[in-house]
Formats: sequence, structure tokens, C-alpha cells
Amino acid sequence: MPKGFGGWPVRFLLAGLMGMALWLGCGGSKQEPAVRAKGRILMNGKPLAVSPQNREVGIGYVRVEFYRLGPDGKPQDPPEGMVVDENGYFELMGRGIPPGKYRIAVYHYDPDDKLGGRFDKDHSPIVREVTGKEDLVIDLATP
Repeated sequence: MPKGFGGWPVRFLLAGLMGMALWLGCGGSKQEPAVRAKGRILMNGKPLAVSPQNREVGIGYVRVEFYRLGPDGKPQDPPEGMVVDENGYFELMGRGIPPGKYRIAVYHYDPDDKLGGRFDKDHSPIVREVTGKEDLVIDLATP
């Protein structure tokens, strides 16, 4: 540094400004916007039932996973997932997911997948555009 421009106050200030620039993401990529994914999973208009004893010990539950589809139409990893409540409702907590097209996988563990893999990542026919503007209602009888 030039003479007369030094000292710890100036160095401290410069270090703080550099840290703030890194924290704000100067020169980095912008983060995609995120939306909330929420809705209901049903079968013939009713929530998927899990036997109370399996739900109580944690081996019975319904899980929904969102796999964003890439330009080639194939699901990308990792999924965003959540457990569905006993009334069929789900809501992805946290930041959310980028808007776009998703393959939606559904698992009904009681304790094994009662759906037999028909709605897993590789076989699910459920593809939805997620915008965050409306709740997703997915009836597995008519996906």
C-alpha cells in the first residue's frame, strides 16, 4: 500500500468490503426464483390410508418427491420430497423449488410400498408444471 494509506483501520475496512462483496455474491451466478410446492395426494378422491400402528412407530407413511425434468425430459437428482399427512396434504418446507416441469413420485409405505413402484421416480406418469400459484391435487386413480 502507498505510504500514508495504511494502518489497521484501512485494512480492516478493505477486508470488510471484500467480505461483503463475497457474501452478496458479486461475480457469482444468480439463484433461481423458488416457489412453494403444496397440494394433496389422493386415491379415488380419498387420502391414502396408513394403518395407525405403522404410522405410530414410524414405518408407515406416504411420501411425495419432486424430480425436476431436464432439457432431455429425464428426471434430475436430487429430489425434493416431503411426507404427506394423514389427510393427504403436503407442503414443501424451506426455500421452495424452482418453477418448472417435474415428475412427481409417490410412495405409500405400510410398511412396504403398497403402490408397488408404479409411481416411483422411473415409472410415475405424473408430470406437472409447478408454478406455486395453485395447489396440486393428484389423484393416483387418474394421474
